[in-house]
Amino acid sequence: MWNLWVLSLAACAAASTEEPIGWLMPKEFQPEGAEAPAPKVPEERLSAPAPEGAESEVAEHHEMKAEEHEKEGEHELEEELEHEEELPDDVTWTTALLLMGFLVIGVGLLYLVHYPDEDIRRAMWGMVNTTLSIFCAATFDFSVFRFLHFQVVLSPPPRGLGIKHDRPEIKATVGFLFAALVSVVLNVLLFKITNQQMLFAVRTLGGHVFAFAGILTFAFLQESEWCRDSVWKCVGVAVLAALVMVLAYRISMVVAKAYIGEENWKDHDVRIQRGQAKEMQIDASAITGGFLLVQCLCYSMSLAEEDQHKFMPILEGYPSEHIEHTTWYLVGTAVGMLTFSAVWSICLRKLKGKMGGFMFEYIGVMSAVTGCWCLQRAGLYQLFEHFEDGLNTKPMASSRAVIVNAFVMSGLAVVCVCLFDKIADWAEHGSDSNRSLAMDQEDPQDAMSMASFISFPGDAETLSKVGDGLRTIISGFGMLVGICWDKAFETAHETVAETVPLFHSHPVIGTGLVAAVLIVFVVPAWYWYIVPNAMKAEEAHKEDILRENKRARESPTLTGLSSDEQESLTVDSDEKSLT
Repeated sequence: MWNLWVLSLAACAAASTEEPIGWLMPKEFQPEGAEAPAPKVPEERLSAPAPEGAESEVAEHHEMKAEEHEKEGEHELEEELEHEEELPDDVTWTTALLLMGFLVIGVGLLYLVHYPDEDIRRAMWGMVNTTLSIFCAATFDFSVFRFLHFQVVLSPPPRGLGIKHDRPEIKATVGFLFAALVSVVLNVLLFKITNQQMLFAVRTLGGHVFAFAGILTFAFLQESEWCRDSVWKCVGVAVLAALVMVLAYRISMVVAKAYIGEENWKDHDVRIQRGQAKEMQIDASAITGGFLLVQCLCYSMSLAEEDQHKFMPILEGYPSEHIEHTTWYLVGTAVGMLTFSAVWSICLRKLKGKMGGFMFEYIGVMSAVTGCWCLQRAGLYQLFEHFEDGLNTKPMASSRAVIVNAFVMSGLAVVCVCLFDKIADWAEHGSDSNRSLAMDQEDPQDAMSMASFISFPGDAETLSKVGDGLRTIISGFGMLVGICWDKAFETAHETVAETVPLFHSHPVIGTGLVAAVLIVFVVPAWYWYIVPNAMKAEEAHKEDILRENKRARESPTLTGLSSDEQESLTVDSDEKSLT
């Protein structure tokens, strides 16, 4: 009864006010989920000023809460990063890949340079020779070019000329002066040196130095304002480069003949020097011309809005956007150029007398080298698209694509070299074995039918030309490996020279120092160990294989014998071999 009376009083009080009555009701009579509202605070208390120090306490409280939330957010972010896969930076990725790749390539080369076939062994030694020569030549050229360009041309007086506007025409002029100086020095050296090994080394390394100097000259000329607005003007620059380099060869031969004399011009030593000078000029002209033609092809397939970005980068950078199926167009062009090189060497030898030996060989080699440049660019385009999808930065994607492309093209070149070598052996030596099989038949009619059934199409001279044409393609694949590894080494060189803190403020000095250290260590080893094997003929490699087989056959007989017995057996075997 008392409770009912209290509840009735509460209802009357609620009816006289607008406030809810839930807070007046006992907890057992409140509905589920209802919360007691806060009591109403009088207005005079709300308007009363806060006591001293209350505001600072409230601010400190909010700051502490904010710091706690910030620490909790940082802790959660750290936990998320720990669970996520950490992506390596460009330097770490490049170093790891090159270390593992060099281990595989080093062991693989041990197999290939000791392969029991003289043609493959010669091709592999030539590939290693070309790769190291291109690497040293390109490193030297780019270092000298950067020094002349930045320290001499662009630096303020008195260190340099102080030219403020850096344009492609200025770079082309610097490259032309450097290429002219290289051409004069090389031709003087080639007609002064009489040592065969030194002559071969100067011809190989000098030809590549001259080639990349020509690339710097005419590739920057293609990017000039006058040429870059039309692909046909770029093609005209490539034709101009070919004419200039052929003219340089003709002038050097006229000057050398006047210096040596008409009576000594046909001496044996002079003819060897002339041959090396011709080979040097052919290699340099072919590498330069092939690069410029592929630049024109990349220009025509580019979708870049600005003309200067339609070219593939010469020193550093990344490819621009291009049309669909660009990779397959480049691969098709490469196959066509390599096929044309083989057909030119096999079927059109009659033109050699009319055109001259230099122009005939120059066209064949340039076709093969152009195909190699197309393959290099095709792999670079494809890998760049692959890495660009997973990375946010295009320079990092370009660096990784260049390095991986070197490994891919090296494997492709090795497979193609072995395949074409087998086909060339089949063409050169198969007809002799077939004739011997036919001669074993007692019946002449059976011999004729056997010869017609198993003989190769064409006579022995034609088959020899087929082998020579395939050898030209094999030499082109050696150039492909050298070109791809030059770009990979250039990427690694730039990474070391520009990211190391010691060289960051002086990139030209850093680039020159890294190039000097590499050349000082690589060139002597290349000259002492690679050049002697690369300049060997097939007969010399064949003799090496026979000698190695002979030692392998004799080695089991020497096992378990004393040193005196081994020496006596070795002397006896040598005497028998001489007899």
